[in-house]
Amino acid sequence: MSSKKYKLYLAIMLVMAALGTQAQATTYFRDITSVGTSAEMMGIGNVEGFSHQASVLLENPAGLGYAENSFSGFYTSYYGGANYMTSAISYKAFPELTLGVGTAYEWSTGLDYTSENNSGEFVVEDTFGAHSAQFVGGFSYAPKENISIGGSWTKYVTKLYDISGSGSDFGVGFLYESKIGDILLSGKNLLGGKITYSDEASEKLMRQWSVGIKSVPLPLLDSEVYAQVKRISGVADLSKSIGVRVYPLKNKSLSLSVGYKQKLGVTELKDTMTAGVGLNLGTTSLQYGYDTTDVYQNSQQHYVSLCVKY
Repeated sequence: MSSKKYKLYLAIMLVMAALGTQAQATTYFRDITSVGTSAEMMGIGNVEGFSHQASVLLENPAGLGYAENSFSGFYTSYYGGANYMTSAISYKAFPELTLGVGTAYEWSTGLDYTSENNSGEFVVEDTFGAHSAQFVGGFSYAPKENISIGGSWTKYVTKLYDISGSGSDFGVGFLYESKIGDILLSGKNLLGGKITYSDEASEKLMRQWSVGIKSVPLPLLDSEVYAQVKRISGVADLSKSIGVRVYPLKNKSLSLSVGYKQKLGVTELKDTMTAGVGLNLGTTSLQYGYDTTDVYQNSQQHYVSLCVKY
């Protein structure tokens, strides 16, 4: 890679790291699912794995037992330049076994390729696009009514200007439902997989471990409390999330949520407040999520999700 390309690449990656993805030194790859996979969970601080949508596969495969037969889609954009979406479908093949496939995709277009002229000014020579994608397949198996275990295989693909890369790894999940609440454990990139690039560079995928809890419905306003801690290899501090969801109507057709999460910026964790609203129309549900953060120019972000059960 030439020095000019590297300077351009570094500037883009610093901005992209500020979008809430894992920061690494001299890296091409980012785990785009750290942005989120559903507006439903974003409203409660992006606590992962408790969604009843097929997109839960992208967070914790054991959660597929929640989703059963469903299709889900999710979309957001950052600063008018980058777009991000997820889609997933789940199918309950047997009473104990739920299968799922899904994808996460981030793309940008019209990025400027610049160079420095003899006067020290930067001029645009070309424009290009960039994209990253994850393709996931997984399962959830319930040996007992209140226990589910899951596994998933993820294929990673990324491209920035003329550099492309790919790799894969394995993840696991565990769900235990008790009388006082649910507990989720998950691990991602556990086999030490690597992303290999067209310029002969490579990098190891970062392992991720998380523990999440969900309370049973509380009598106060018919509410649920969620919390999570996550460990990412190479990151010194644990990231923490907490949220509350309230159902103001007896039929639970409307939900309101608020949360707190820590989003990883370029060099440190940033505090982020979230909120959300959901509308359940029987087999179809719509969700909206919102967060605000000082990761990049006091930005605000909006998220929308759709889930259809069949």
